[in-house]
Amino acid sequence: MLGIGNDILGDDGVGIHIAREAARRISAVDATVERNGSRRVELTRTHRGYDRLIIADAILTEKTEVGKIHRLTLKDLARTNDSITPHDAALRTTLEIGNSLFPGEMPKDVIVFAIETPQRRGYRQRDERLR
Repeated sequence: MLGIGNDILGDDGVGIHIAREAARRISAVDATVERNGSRRVELTRTHRGYDRLIIADAILTEKTEVGKIHRLTLKDLARTNDSITPHDAALRTTLEIGNSLFPGEMPKDVIVFAIETPQRRGYRQRDERLR
């Protein structure tokens, strides 16, 4: 499981907070919980060899209520125009690069749990609805 975000950027840190809570609760030997501040391109290095990758991240669709959890696949990410969050490289693009550079080594099963956030950028407190 991977939490993506930046916890000093207000609601963008929701993925990091979810990963922290998951790490506290998950004790399975065959599961790893990590946090990635914003360097998605590192996924090509850090997540090779995994069968499944579950990601928690923020999303701003402005179409649903704050706190709604979207369950997305890589196909769904294609419809987000590669802009799920403001991090350095788009997730779908990063995984495609990983598959090109390391054929057969990147996770085949990728699920993203994206939590609707009311803001995208800025050094702000998290919205109370996301606590």
